[in-house]
Amino acid sequence: MGNTYFQFKQFLIHQDKAAMKVCTDSCVFGAWVAQSANPSPKTILDIGSGTGLLSLMLAQHFGQSEIHALEIEPSAILQSQQNFQNATFSKQLQLFPISIQDFSNSTDRKYDVVICNPPFFSAHLLSDKEKNNIAKHNNTLSPSALSLSASKLMNQESEFWLLIPTSASKEYISCFENNGLFLNECVEVFHNHTKPSFRLIIKFSKLNNNSLLNYKFIIQNQDGTYTNSFVELLKKYYLNL
Repeated sequence: MGNTYFQFKQFLIHQDKAAMKVCTDSCVFGAWVAQSANPSPKTILDIGSGTGLLSLMLAQHFGQSEIHALEIEPSAILQSQQNFQNATFSKQLQLFPISIQDFSNSTDRKYDVVICNPPFFSAHLLSDKEKNNIAKHNNTLSPSALSLSASKLMNQESEFWLLIPTSASKEYISCFENNGLFLNECVEVFHNHTKPSFRLIIKFSKLNNNSLLNYKFIIQNQDGTYTNSFVELLKKYYLNL
C-alpha cells in the first residue's frame, strides 16, 4: 500500500480520501504551468481540485495570486480542504464545492489563468466506487461542457491550461475551438526516449494567433533516473531533487 501522504518542499498532500492520488504527470503539469503561464496572474481557477495539488503548486509559485478551486466529489472536497488549511499559503486558497457548469453560470468573474486535469476516461468500464467514477470518467464533465463553461470565465487575455491523454487530443481541441478557444501551446510528455507520448499539456486562449508553440518533455532517462529537464522543472517542489 502506498503512502497516504506526499511531502513536497513547501507543502504536504494528504491523499487517503481522494480517488486520484499524486502522480508524476500532474506534478509536471503544475510545474510547467507555473513556469510558462502569465507571470503575474491576479486570479487563478483550478477545475476539479482533487487533493488540491495543482492549486498548492501554483500558490507556492504565485505568492500574490488569489486561487479558487472547484470540486464536486465529497471525499475530494474534504481532502482539498485539509491540504489547503495545512498549507502556509492557505490564505490564497478558497474551495468551492460546486461543478464548473454551475459555477460558470453563477458568476461574472473572469480568471487570468484557468487550469484543469479533467476526468478523461470515456470508453472504460465504470468502477463500483462512485468517487472513482467522478474523478476518472468524464460522465460528469465532457470536453464540450468543460470548454463551454471555461470560455465564460475567461477574457481575451486569459489562459486555459489542460492536461489530457495524447489519444484524446483531437476531441478536446475540436470541442474547445467550437467554443471559441484556440490552441496556442502544446507540450508532449513522454515517460522516456523510447515510448510514445502519453500526456499533452495544452494551452488555449481566445486569441487565434496562428502561431503554435510545440515542446517535448521527457521524464526519465533509459536508466530510470530523471532527465535534467525534469530535475530543473520540479526541483522547487520535490524533496529529493
